[in-house]
Amino acid sequence: MRILGQCTIATSTCMRLHLAACLVMLAGCASTSVDQVWRDGRRAATSLGKTLVIAVAPSSEVAVALENEWVRQLQGRGVDAHSLNTVLPGERQPDKQRVIQVVKANAFHTVLVSRIVERKKVEREVSVSGSPMSGAPGYTSSWSDIYGTSRSFASSGTYTVENEVAVVETNLYDAGSEKLFWSARSDTFLEGSAGELIHGFVQAMIKEMSKSKLF
Repeated sequence: MRILGQCTIATSTCMRLHLAACLVMLAGCASTSVDQVWRDGRRAATSLGKTLVIAVAPSSEVAVALENEWVRQLQGRGVDAHSLNTVLPGERQPDKQRVIQVVKANAFHTVLVSRIVERKKVEREVSVSGSPMSGAPGYTSSWSDIYGTSRSFASSGTYTVENEVAVVETNLYDAGSEKLFWSARSDTFLEGSAGELIHGFVQAMIKEMSKSKLF
């Protein structure tokens, strides 16, 4: 995340307000929001049964970590979940037929697939009180720049914040018919450690699955 506005130093009160605003922005960045959820209403409410978890990500390390976190949290909900990386240890990105063989051979009932479909940048306006503070990223010592940006800040009272966001699609399939019966699309703000982001993402998705009465 980077702050695009520039700041000038003011009073200690202003500095405290600015720090509080930054903490709020940081807290908001390390979060996942779910904007689309679909469930097949024709499918009877039933347990997920034995579930294979598959993660698709640009990095194999991220994929493995994501699969393992899914398994950990699903097992915490009483689901008999298994990650693809443990069912097929050492096999990176096995092809479709190989995965189908694994599903049949291990008698899985459902298959969960989480895949990163897009990375995008999102800008948003954050309202704060007081004057902007010097030392922010992009700060310049030019008096004319400071004057110009200070006037702009005084009139708007906002910072423009740019975040990188990962768009993730999570699907649940019936292993026998291969038909989709639940799907969700989410945005995760990429601020914080990979472990924190993965944990928060799976936690948010588990809550959505619970709302859909999948447990």
